[in-house]
Amino acid sequence: MQHADRTDPLVDELAFGGRQRAVIPGEPEALIYEPQAGGSMRLVGVEFIEIASDWNSRNPQGPPSVAGNLMNLVGEPNRYGLPAFYELHVWAWENNPRGSFADWNTQVTCEHGRED
Repeated sequence: MQHADRTDPLVDELAFGGRQRAVIPGEPEALIYEPQAGGSMRLVGVEFIEIASDWNSRNPQGPPSVAGNLMNLVGEPNRYGLPAFYELHVWAWENNPRGSFADWNTQVTCEHGRED
């Protein structure tokens, strides 16, 4: 991984103990897609994810943040079967009336999603 340019305004630094990890908007842990009527998928946002126990063991001072926005804690058990984790959605390609960092976007729907 290349090191982020610290002068880049799109880079947010997260503290990992004595070292830094750059959270770069172009490298999120997950992409958020909206199913379209014709079966295609449209990119609407990204999600940053950090396992809570990993973060908390390195950073007892508090939860992580992205661009000054605190990440949300999702406890366990959860619908993903993951240990507790921090997450933050960024609605970069779809306007969200609740804000770009809100957990849910009322403008995005799974109405055209497949049922498996």
